[in-house]
Formats: sequence, C-alpha cells, structure tokens
Amino acid sequence: MKTAIQGEVIQPTALQRAAALIEEKAKDVLYDADSRQRVAFQTERSSRMYNVAHIFGPLLDENVLEYERSRSQRLSEAGANESDEEDATAVTSTGFLAALNYWNKTGATAEGYAGKVSDRDKAFAVGLLFGVEFESLRIANAEELCPEEGDEQSTYVLRCLFDGREVYTQAVMKAATANQIENFESLMSRTLLVKGTRYGQRDQRIPAKAKQLAEMFDQMVASTQGYVGRVPLHHKAAFALRHLRAEQKSITGN
Repeated sequence: MKTAIQGEVIQPTALQRAAALIEEKAKDVLYDADSRQRVAFQTERSSRMYNVAHIFGPLLDENVLEYERSRSQRLSEAGANESDEEDATAVTSTGFLAALNYWNKTGATAEGYAGKVSDRDKAFAVGLLFGVEFESLRIANAEELCPEEGDEQSTYVLRCLFDGREVYTQAVMKAATANQIENFESLMSRTLLVKGTRYGQRDQRIPAKAKQLAEMFDQMVASTQGYVGRVPLHHKAAFALRHLRAEQKSITGN
C-alpha cells in the first residue's frame, strides 16, 4: 500500500500496514466488550461430537480481574516422586477452577445440552472467550527500501474470537520510558510468601498482574483499532505485556 500526496509517494508506516492486515482479514467485524458473546464449539460425548454454544454477558473489568487473580500460581518444593533434582520447584496453577468460577458467577448460559453442562466444557468455553494471539505485521514489498528513520511507536495486531467470529484488533504503543521498564521488571519478578499446603511450610505465590499491566497500557497507548468503545482489560494486559517485553529486550538484549 502506497499513499500519494500531490505526486509524492509516501512509504507506508507500520500503522498503515497493520490497518491493511486487519482490513483484509476481518472486514466490518469489531470487538465489543460490552456486548453479549456466543462461543460455539463441538464437544464429545459417547464417541459422538455435538454442537454446543455458551453465551456470556459483557466483559466487565471487575469480573475479568477476579478471574485473573484466581489464576495465580504457587511455587513450592517439588515432591520426591515429581523430580530427581534436589532443589526442584513445582508450579501449581488454579486456571481450571478460575474459569469454572467465572462461568458460574457471571450468569453464563449454554445451548445444545440435554442436561447439565460439564465443568470441562464450561472451562473450555471461558478459555475461548479470553484467548488471544498476536499476528506478525506484513512484510514490506521487495522494492520498498527501509526508511532511514521511523517513529518510535510500535504496532501490535491481536487475533481473538468475538461472538464466534475471528477478530483482528490493533494497538499502537508509545516507546516505554526507563521508569516504565523498571516498574515492569519489578512487577514481573514479584512473588508473595503464603501459607503452604503442609504444616510449617511457606510457599511463594506469583500474583496476578493484569490490573497493573492494564494501567501501563493506558499510559503508553497512542491509538487502537478494531474495537467498539473500550478495550477490554485482558486485551490491555496482553498488549502491555507484549510491548514491554519487546522494549525490555531492545534495551537489555534478553
């Protein structure tokens, strides 16, 4: 894609390339965090596949935060039957229970079931609801030369599901400041000492980081595309995590 202004040919920016990617892949499909969503999939029962659907209401920040907090991980000493290493660490996650709790507490419903909805299907539906993946930006045409200078902003394209359809959204992020990178490193390395599962034992818990990452997103975002209204909290956290890891790597090399 090239833009001509009074006869002058302007090379496409990263923002324009990302916008073109969204336009080509998902025309007229926008993500609306305040709308109900129907998550459809197939589930197996007695050697047969059945079409089912789970219906969720708006993605409220308080519900998303509770879900993320419930997904926190614990670090504890691994048992002798789990590893041969003397100082091995076991990581325990509560993601399944967190997903189940989200389904039950937010008034979700389901279609296509003759009776009770299984906990496994509830957790799977929540996983689809919150699942995100990042796409690569388009490669410039072979005849295009890399400009000597560019802006200091970075563009990210996110792929997710909305109401059963694949949606592509984007965020353009400003360069992180040294203070923001320092806060990010502190956040990512933070652990809490908690009461262990055995008498006299203390475990380490990795706290959820979604709220802090979402706040960092608000500080660094320049523009977004592909949304109706607000960006949901878990998307903000995903964009911020991706951006700050890239910024950190560009400075420290790891």
